[in-house]
Amino acid sequence: MAEEKLTIAGRDFGSRLIMGTGGASNLAVLQEALLASGTELTTVAMRRVDAEGGTGMLDLLGRLGITPLPNTAGCRSAAEAVLTAQLAREALGTEWVKLEVIADERTLLPDAVELVRPPSNWWTTGSWCCPTPTTTRCWPAGSKTPAARR
Repeated sequence: MAEEKLTIAGRDFGSRLIMGTGGASNLAVLQEALLASGTELTTVAMRRVDAEGGTGMLDLLGRLGITPLPNTAGCRSAAEAVLTAQLAREALGTEWVKLEVIADERTLLPDAVELVRPPSNWWTTGSWCCPTPTTTRCWPAGSKTPAARR
């Protein structure tokens, strides 16, 4: 069976695996995992990126030729996620972002209701956005409003 490439927003990738950077204990472990995986695209939580530069994660990804996909992990509202995404686009010079809004710090489950709240002009900025939805129903069947949050 021939391997299929992954095409996102007109860009081709030889690997269909999109890896995350959040679980690595240090850069050496992350480098080993990235190289072993063969990924060409990996998510990066912008709230955890060292803005001072140096020999951090973004430098590592650059040396390995891996495209960073900035994400808004840790954001708790649509407004915070959009601001973080805009800063990521500016800092990394990319139009790509993985939009995340967290509902629960313990489980890190996404907040699908908040995720659809970004201003309508966000969706017309020319960005390629990969939203992180949940497969769990956010409100009772038949209800027109979400259930109260804890």
